[in-house]
Amino acid sequence: MELSRSARGLADWCEGERGRAARLAEHLEVSRTTINHYCRGVITPDDDRWPAIAEFTGGAAPADGWRKNPSEDPADERPTLTPDPTDARAA
Repeated sequence: MELSRSARGLADWCEGERGRAARLAEHLEVSRTTINHYCRGVITPDDDRWPAIAEFTGGAAPADGWRKNPSEDPADERPTLTPDPTDARAA
């Protein structure tokens, strides 16, 4: 899984000094596990948290870098379901 620019930046920032992730977790009032999940791309923080994370990390995890461009990631594409015209239930 490719990480967003901000997730990579947050992971690098957290690894740069012992205790950073714990301090950020306390600042955001979330668990240390949540911060770990942000760093690994397991979950993305709510967009209202992005500015606070960017400020706390000194810009290492920029507010505008959490979402990948869907056009660049085919995994983000959603299939379109089209009814089968031969299926009686579709009518």
